Amino acid sequence: MAQRDVDSSDKRSADEICQQELKNAVCITLKEKGAQEKGSLMKNVIRTMGYARSSTSLVEAAEKGMKYGRKTGEIVQDEEKRFRLGN
Repeated sequence: MAQRDVDSSDKRSADEICQQELKNAVCITLKEKGAQEKGSLMKNVIRTMGYARSSTSLVEAAEKGMKYGRKTGEIVQDEEKRFRLGN
């Protein structure tokens, strides 16, 4: 999985993280925090990956992981437009 140490100064840039790791970060976040709307989920995924602050590239990376998870069926959207684990 990506990194989780918020205090670490040796962080990879978002474009260096593969889509499987990004998807895993989304799945871990959903497992720990439950179903969430997209905005909250993206913010929490970025924290799960170890970043204290958001940026456009980090949000795009989190979205890429979510889209990949939806493609594999591991992440689904419920009737209330919240994302949750599918399996």
